[in-house]
Amino acid sequence: MDPIFERLSQVVCDVFALYQDEPLELTEETTAADVPGWDSLMHVTVVVHVERAFHVRFSSAEVGNLKKLGDLAQLVRRHLSASGQAVATEERVGTPSCGGGWITESPPDS
Repeated sequence: MDPIFERLSQVVCDVFALYQDEPLELTEETTAADVPGWDSLMHVTVVVHVERAFHVRFSSAEVGNLKKLGDLAQLVRRHLSASGQAVATEERVGTPSCGGGWITESPPDS
């Protein structure tokens, strides 16, 4: 999995941790409509937390064009690339789960 999307997913999970009873399964196709409680105020909250996590700043026009998490991940990539920053995390296969684990395509090795 892309380390930027992995970290972005964790930021979103952290923002919604207080509001969700069930773990969220996030993909690059996830939209605000897919996440209960993701309204305009939560959208701003997510963006602010992402900016802090990645040490980037987005313009209001960039934020206004976001439609799905994949768009936000791409925006982060562009800003990191433009500033010469990199995100180093371990590569994982699967889908991040806000329940603290991973939803994997195959069972983990024992």
